[in-house]
Amino acid sequence: MVYKTVKKRADGSFTVETALIMPVILGIIVLFISLSMFFFDRCTIEHTVRMACINAVYADGEATAGEYISARLPEELLLAWEINTTTESDEDTLTVTVEASTGLFNRIFIHRSSALKHFSPKY
Repeated sequence: MVYKTVKKRADGSFTVETALIMPVILGIIVLFISLSMFFFDRCTIEHTVRMACINAVYADGEATAGEYISARLPEELLLAWEINTTTESDEDTLTVTVEASTGLFNRIFIHRSSALKHFSPKY
């Protein structure tokens, strides 16, 4: 009889320990998933800004950079972002700037890319 009482106590302690540890483990998993989605979106925004700048230089127009960004980003991002795009151009360079913010961290992230116009071939 003593053996069965000890065994039930050991089984019960395992259940209590599991009930206390599982929410922590699940919370860490959710945190890693949300952070990976956030960093994926940041890399996607940076890549899209660079490609928009390069495409705008080859197409000889500032408006194409904004169109490229507004066409590509909504379909590629995983989280909800507020995005503002500005383009600046002088005779040598084209600069595309994207200010993006999400509710995850309440910060504004600025991604900027520049391309030199005189390196683009004129076909």
